[in-house]
Amino acid sequence: MTNADKYLKNNMSITDFLTMCDDMADYLQDRNKITMQDIVDYFRVEVQDD
Repeated sequence: MTNADKYLKNNMSITDFLTMCDDMADYLQDRNKITMQDIVDYFRVEVQDD
């Protein structure tokens, strides 16, 4: 399962959206500048099913 599978759903709640943003910020924190490609890459990351 990728981050896209985990987060991108119809009718996402604000809580889910904020959780996704927080997770994405952690993923991107070591970069000085962030490109759209970095964000696309984030959604391709394989994650463990909770």
